[in-house]
Amino acid sequence: MRGGRWLVAENYSVRRRGRRFLVEVGGRRSEVAAPTIDLLVLRGVGEVSSDVLELASEEDVLIVFIGDGFFSWFAPPSKKDIGYVIGQWGARNILGDVFVDTYIDSSARFLESMGFDGNYVRIIGETYSDFWRSVEPRVETQLLVNVVEKTGLPLSFVEETYRLYLEFLEAEALNAVIRAGLSPHIDFLGKTLYSELALEFRAPLVWDTIRGFREPLPSRAESILKPFKSRVYGYVRVYGKNIYARKLIHSRAKGVARCSMNPGLRLRPLRWFR
Repeated sequence: MRGGRWLVAENYSVRRRGRRFLVEVGGRRSEVAAPTIDLLVLRGVGEVSSDVLELASEEDVLIVFIGDGFFSWFAPPSKKDIGYVIGQWGARNILGDVFVDTYIDSSARFLESMGFDGNYVRIIGETYSDFWRSVEPRVETQLLVNVVEKTGLPLSFVEETYRLYLEFLEAEALNAVIRAGLSPHIDFLGKTLYSELALEFRAPLVWDTIRGFREPLPSRAESILKPFKSRVYGYVRVYGKNIYARKLIHSRAKGVARCSMNPGLRLRPLRWFR
C-alpha cells in the first residue's frame, strides 16, 4: 500500500521534477517520489504547476486542497465501472445505519474509557431523522466538553486541533472512497460519502489522539498534526485486533462498494475500545 504526504503551510509551491513532486516552503525544498504515494494533501495557500497535475494523473495520485472553508481535490481519471455509482443509491438506508451505529458506539465507548457515562450519547443516537442537525452536533459537543474536562487543555486549543484533524481525516476518507470506485458526491446521511465514512473514525483517531496531549503544543499546525498522522499511519485496536488504521479506512470503503452493488451483503459496524 502506497503512503500519503500531508503538508501544512501558509505559502507553498509544488512543481514537477521527473517522476517526483518538488515541494518548496519558505525556501526549504523537499522531494516526494510520485510512485510511492497515492495521496497528497495541501493545506494553506500556495501554487501548484500544471505539470504536477499531469504527474498526479500519470501516477494515480489524488491531490486534496484545503483552505479556510475550502475543500477540493484533483482526482485521476476513474478506472472503475460507472455501475458502482449507480448501484450505491440502493444501499442508502442500510449503510447510513451502519455509519451511525459505529459513530454512536465508538463515541460512547470513548467517553467510558475516560470514566464518563456514555449512555447520554447512546440516547442521542436512538433517533437520527436529521443526523447532521440533531445528533452529530450534540455528540461532538459532549466529546469536546468531556475531553477538555479530562485533560485540562484550553478549549480553544482542543477546538483548533479537532478541526485540523478532521480535515485530514476526511482527506484520507476521500482517497479511500475514490479508490474503491465510489462517487464522493453521493451520500447516505445527507452530506458527502467521505464525510460519512470518516464518522466511523472520529472517536478512535481524532478524539483519542487529542486526549493524549498533556499540554498544548506550539501553535504551528505541523507540530499539532504530527501525532495524528502517526495515529492514522499506525496501528489501532478494533474487534480486539491490531490493524493498520489507514488500511482499515480503505477496507471500509471497499466494503461499502461491495455492499452497494450486492444486496445480499451486509457491512457490519466497527467496534472500537474493546
